[in-house]
Amino acid sequence: IKRDFNNEAIGPWQPQKNRFENEIVWRTRRRNDIKTIAPGPHLARVLLSFLQVPGHCIVMVVDEVAERENQFPMFGRAVPTRCNFNFALRTAQKTGALVLPTGIVRTAPGRHDFHYFAPVDVPPGRDGLAEAAHALDAVYEAHIKAHLDQWYMLHNLRLP
Repeated sequence: IKRDFNNEAIGPWQPQKNRFENEIVWRTRRRNDIKTIAPGPHLARVLLSFLQVPGHCIVMVVDEVAERENQFPMFGRAVPTRCNFNFALRTAQKTGALVLPTGIVRTAPGRHDFHYFAPVDVPPGRDGLAEAAHALDAVYEAHIKAHLDQWYMLHNLRLP
């Protein structure tokens, strides 16, 4: 299933050290009409203002590497505080935006399907963030375990 966002989606993009990885990310986003914005001091403000427009969405990759290890899914670790995953949950909590977990499964070389899961509610307060974090973690851990051979971040996973 190809998802065309019709210029209604934007996402932060952190250039990778490997130029081949950058090319894969760039082509995938271009093919799906996802506009990107580089990190910087105004990133949060730009994303929040974009999200204020009805029908617009933020596309965030949450299995990022920070401090030389994968931050999410948690796989039994504590909820990370400084990462895309936490930013996405706090943004949804602040704006009332829908959190729609999406996974990608490669079906052939250069081909993939999007899998959309049930929306996750982000209740108010710290407990609400923790509840949503664990709900999303359960979704993504199951998806990754089912397609472990395709997980792009496996080599960065550090478990306690």
